[in-house]
Amino acid sequence: MKTQKRAYRKVVFISLILCGIIVFWGEQVFAGEWTNTQKEVWKEIETVWEGFKLGKLPDDEGSLEWWSDQLEPYGGDKLKRNYERWFAYDKPVSYELKPLQILIYGNVANVFYVSKWKGKKIGDSGRHMETFVKQDNKWKFLGAMGCSCEQAPICP
Repeated sequence: MKTQKRAYRKVVFISLILCGIIVFWGEQVFAGEWTNTQKEVWKEIETVWEGFKLGKLPDDEGSLEWWSDQLEPYGGDKLKRNYERWFAYDKPVSYELKPLQILIYGNVANVFYVSKWKGKKIGDSGRHMETFVKQDNKWKFLGAMGCSCEQAPICP
């Protein structure tokens, strides 16, 4: 009986060590696989979210966004008013972003990620797909589609 317990403990211990190594390597490989171009694009997204914390409107002239509570995508003044309404009611105090994929096609980048943010009054989790185009050696936001996913299992 004691031999079985020892064998069981050894198997569990070795399994836990192997799982830890696999998780550690998985995290390292994901970040290590990004190209410099992918890192540039991701930095743009992080910059916009930092601006949200300050109540700063994104510089998205000529772009369209489609939020989950809207029937159609919108841009320009309508998009600006929507951000202003959001910031007047509440804005992110803290947030978490998790990139899923960053696909680069020449001078176009598609970024898929999930977010979770909390404000003083409300918070939300969401799924996002954002498109950027590189012009004049800078990544310019072109368009996005996002949805709230408070109940979805893939949100952080």
